[in-house]
Amino acid sequence: MKTIYRLHFPDDAIGQNEAFYSSCAAQGLHLVKRGVYFSRFVSGPPRKDLYRILIAPSCPNDGSQPANSCFAPGEEANPNYISSHGLLHIFRFPAHSAIPVLYASPQQQVAAFRILQKHTLWQCLGPFLSLAIYIGLTLMFQHLSVTALWAQILLVWVEAPALLFLLALLFFWLLGNHLRALVSISQQIHRIKQGVPFDHQPPQRFPVERIIHGLCLIAVVLLSASCVSYVLQSQPVALPQKNASPCLLLADLGDLSARQDTLSDINTLTHTSSFVAEVWQGREETKEQWLFQTVIDLHHPSLAPHLTDALKANSIFSKNASSWKSYPVPGLTEAWCNGIEYIARRGNCYWVLTLSPDTHRSPQDVFAALTTLPEDRRLWYEPM
Repeated sequence: MKTIYRLHFPDDAIGQNEAFYSSCAAQGLHLVKRGVYFSRFVSGPPRKDLYRILIAPSCPNDGSQPANSCFAPGEEANPNYISSHGLLHIFRFPAHSAIPVLYASPQQQVAAFRILQKHTLWQCLGPFLSLAIYIGLTLMFQHLSVTALWAQILLVWVEAPALLFLLALLFFWLLGNHLRALVSISQQIHRIKQGVPFDHQPPQRFPVERIIHGLCLIAVVLLSASCVSYVLQSQPVALPQKNASPCLLLADLGDLSARQDTLSDINTLTHTSSFVAEVWQGREETKEQWLFQTVIDLHHPSLAPHLTDALKANSIFSKNASSWKSYPVPGLTEAWCNGIEYIARRGNCYWVLTLSPDTHRSPQDVFAALTTLPEDRRLWYEPM
């Protein structure tokens, strides 16, 4: 027998799932197990079986036959218990057998849907609770302020916007599915209270819903591919000995000593590109000094005023904005230093430097070296 997996309907679509499993049985696909998104079938001869789904926290069974307490009294049938997932318990009834009423009264049926409604409500709150727990643990264990956390998010947006888009899409897609299910269950409860019999052969879902899910799935694939591309782009290459613009070299600051090769990621350069910014990250170490730097060339000028505060808040050695001192430097839009960390901006281009202490070098010397780097982007080094 061949095992086949098919995507089933969501848990709230009870009638659609029953019709789906019955239709598969008529095609020779017989349900074995229901999972989170897919159901597992085995191939066999076509049968005109009917499926019914019971909503309950648990359904006592001996592994093959459901207990009589699962069904309304007074009904005779020979159902086979197939599978359970969450609150859904699936039974198969052979062709021409009596189909029992799963619930003794409309009130009992409403109570069952209330259980599913409550479960779905908790699922709606799940994404918010997960986000709140993540933020709380991040603030607690990384000792970050809310401002610093927001700064990190902004920097991720600058360097890898596809990642934030992907996370936001998954969050709202999941939330939207739960809200849609909650509305669907509420509508079903209303129909039962109005005396409308439950439809075990409902029409297919509205095409717009399938189109939305399809578009979201395509977006997830494309954004995931973009994230993979970002990882592949960020592979380091050897830092050039000269002409590494827009990156600053220690040689530009007068240190002409030989470079150290103590670690594999020292004296390397990475370059990543997104629709928000071009980002270079370089690490250099000589016998005398070391320099870590990030160069961010923004494509959108509107981000520039906000990025300065974010870079200050994301500082490794100083989280206090008052520790940063501003320096007026001709040729630079703004220049800041807190001791060994430097932030400079020229137009839409930012330099973030962490430089080893040197009593013979002033912040003005570092900023002056930055002004000598070419502004023409055609002269900037792009690692291959």
